Amino acid sequence: MLEDIYMQGQLNEMDDWNMLRHFSEYEETGEQLFFTYQDQNAERLKQLRETFHLEEAAGEGAELKRITRLRNWVYRCLKTDKGNFRTDLRDRNHPWNTFTILDEMQKEPFLADCGTSALVMAEVMLAMGWKAKWVQCLPLDLRFGESHCITHVWSRELKKWIIVDAAQDLFYFNHHAVPFGLPDLREAILNKDRVLIYTNTQKMAGRTWLKQYWVKNIFRFHCFRDSCFSPFDSAEIHHVFLDPKGYVITDKTVNHHGKIQTYTHTRNACVFWEGVDV
Repeated sequence: MLEDIYMQGQLNEMDDWNMLRHFSEYEETGEQLFFTYQDQNAERLKQLRETFHLEEAAGEGAELKRITRLRNWVYRCLKTDKGNFRTDLRDRNHPWNTFTILDEMQKEPFLADCGTSALVMAEVMLAMGWKAKWVQCLPLDLRFGESHCITHVWSRELKKWIIVDAAQDLFYFNHHAVPFGLPDLREAILNKDRVLIYTNTQKMAGRTWLKQYWVKNIFRFHCFRDSCFSPFDSAEIHHVFLDPKGYVITDKTVNHHGKIQTYTHTRNACVFWEGVDV
């Protein structure tokens, strides 16, 4: 396992940073990407909003405060110290969405991984009318097992993408107290700028580990072209990756468990982050 290499001291944060610096650049390419975001009044999103009283959970006030309350709602729904990590929900022909996840949590509590938290957060944000996407932040390694997932939300007030980390129940801020999105967090890590993390006392000790974890897992990115309710269960799934310049992986279309899955890779950061009229 990749994490064992870190535990044994064979790799460290500086090794990850040097690789990130080596592959720091993107390049302009000719392709166009058009991301879609499901309307909040779609049947399942409307059902999600009404079933869990999300308007009430969000409350009133400024946008960031409302997002914070919803993020904390997701965190509390999935917070438990019982059971083991459950990945079988998405590995089998089993729907993987907020309803099934919370139902499974009630029946047999399990440790929700960051991918689960990010998915629930993305569905909640879509149901509440924000443009949001599930994003997997990947290391240099080609395997998917060791990564970190967050929800990327378009802030209408700030006019930028912001990271909503529901698994950790926090945002990441620059020294001006503006929340980071993934593009500017990657740039800050490359420049060794300050990254401010505000969290509860219990989690405060984990901030150093979390920053080290980001150095490793902000190398490249993976999301869905179509952000919607239960995206892993679509008959056709279009995956999109942002890879740095010089890191070349070919596009593919495969039939995986009866689902047509297309994998598109781009090295154009502007297209990947701004491929929709937000």
